[in-house]
Amino acid sequence: MCDIFVAVSRFDTLDTNKCNRALQIGINRGPDFTTKYVSKNVFLGYNVLSITGTPHHKFNETHNLWLCYNGESYNTFLEKNQTDTEYLLKQIDQYLLNSVLKKIDGMFAIAVYNEQQQIINLARDIQGEKTLYVYKDDNLFLAASTLQGIETYIGRLEIDDYLMNCYLHTRHFLTYNKTIYKNVFQVKPGHVLNFNISKFSYTEVEFDSLFNYFNT
Repeated sequence: MCDIFVAVSRFDTLDTNKCNRALQIGINRGPDFTTKYVSKNVFLGYNVLSITGTPHHKFNETHNLWLCYNGESYNTFLEKNQTDTEYLLKQIDQYLLNSVLKKIDGMFAIAVYNEQQQIINLARDIQGEKTLYVYKDDNLFLAASTLQGIETYIGRLEIDDYLMNCYLHTRHFLTYNKTIYKNVFQVKPGHVLNFNISKFSYTEVEFDSLFNYFNT
């Protein structure tokens, strides 16, 4: 288990103290080491539980890619002392992201930052086993493995009265990508959320579905 925290500010300089506190909240999920990318308006934090390879994380300077990876792949063949994060980063560097994700046999939530293109890609496995929460308002975009990470940065989360009312009337809770809080949702299983920093907007693309593996 690892922990991801991402923050992007549209107009203001990010509060790095808040970012560090939000990342610290998830240290129990990744106690082996922590790595960060910090700029004026972008923060990527990664608490790592090291399972494979030598516990370190490399920044791909050739194409300006950062990868935060929470999960485990069962069909990767690692070189000596290579981490699964490094393996996945090399694959994403060489091939289209969606095709790489579709080949992974395992569970994962990832955040990929392309510094050159100013794009952040967020993705989850098709089962939705690994969580990845997103908060967005007019000035702030956050992504985190836990709701506590988001709440640590922005303060107390506000209940969405409409969703609570739906639950009280139907006794069914939320759809798989909703939460009970305003402006907070989850990346859909089997989807990539592509966040364009300059436009401060995102699109979602399905890279795979469980239905593709059912016998008809």
